[in-house]
Amino acid sequence: MIEEVIKKDIDFVDDSYKDLLKKVTSKEKYSLIMLIYLKSKYPFTNVVTDFDAIDHRLQMQISRYYNLVCSVESNEDSFKIYPFEASNQQKAFYYENVLKSIIDYHINSNIPYEEVFEIYIDSYKNEIIKIQDDLKSKKIIPYYGLPSFMLKKAGFILKCASKLTSDIPVDIYNEMTSFLEKYPPYEETYKEIFPYYSEDFKNEYNKFEENYLKILEFERSLEPYAKQKWAEFLTNPINHDSSHYAYLAHTFTGGEVDPSKMHKVCTSLLTENIQTIGEFGLLFGADNNFDECCCEDAGSWEISKDEYIDRDLLKNWQYPSTEDNTLFYEFENVSKILLPQDIESSVLEGGIVTYSEIVLTGNVHPIGVFYTDKCKDIEKAKQYAEKYNLPLIHITPNLDKVYIK
Repeated sequence: MIEEVIKKDIDFVDDSYKDLLKKVTSKEKYSLIMLIYLKSKYPFTNVVTDFDAIDHRLQMQISRYYNLVCSVESNEDSFKIYPFEASNQQKAFYYENVLKSIIDYHINSNIPYEEVFEIYIDSYKNEIIKIQDDLKSKKIIPYYGLPSFMLKKAGFILKCASKLTSDIPVDIYNEMTSFLEKYPPYEETYKEIFPYYSEDFKNEYNKFEENYLKILEFERSLEPYAKQKWAEFLTNPINHDSSHYAYLAHTFTGGEVDPSKMHKVCTSLLTENIQTIGEFGLLFGADNNFDECCCEDAGSWEISKDEYIDRDLLKNWQYPSTEDNTLFYEFENVSKILLPQDIESSVLEGGIVTYSEIVLTGNVHPIGVFYTDKCKDIEKAKQYAEKYNLPLIHITPNLDKVYIK
């Protein structure tokens, strides 16, 4: 094939290029032939840059396609996501074969290489769209993110659990650690990459995921004990003591909300020593469902199932529940059994006001309304409390310990 192409355009292949073709790899030969051809046809234009751009687009579509194919196990009505991607060797093999096909196509049709490239780029795009449309019609089997995320979160859960029980499943965690030692992730630019696809990795990953689910089940078994600790720690605004108090506070930032319409609310721990940022909002007690807790603004972003699929199944996102089609991206320092004392001490370690996050779900019930020294419209806070028949309290921090932002 190389000889055919050189013979076809022998007039523009000089001796220096012929010598170079003998030295480079087969993949580089095909790419080099394209460059020689384009430079001969367009000697006064920036053809190398133009070719590099179209060649890069082709490689991107090949990479997207094979990453998608190897990371999904699809059944009749559902599909399972694996944190794999095709290896560089696999992609290079597919890319080389595509270049061979492009050269054949050009020889047989006389269509310019640029147009042939576009034909192949479009064909891969269309195949990707077909796969994505098929996945959108199916259910996602719960997916828990990258193995590195699962291991870190499992470790954080066990750290929280150690405050509640001495019976910690260390053996399960050690098995998970062994998996990451065998298949270590590494960093590339801004994202953490997962191991390349292989059957051995797939089988061992399934076992790793089973162990992670055991850790989550262990966490659930301790939820009642953690909730009891919260109930003992939090105070009642009806008997507010300005020298000692502890509430879960949700600050209004985008306007007031009818409490009866709230089914998921993000709160911060508020005590005489640590303050929430904001002017006024709602207070909650321990009689709500604790969905997650963390010591800082760990962040939690959501996207729809269709958007997730369109974005090539972002492997560092999580789909832990089949209750809806929402996917989450969050950090690993989140647990349902994180205790309030640990949140408070973590905040105070910094010596300034920081952000904690306790997400409540279900039919959440506020127990009061608060306003701070920064409140510019105390009358609005009073009217809100009266409207919903909730006690109103004024929060004043302990200035010896707290720096207010």
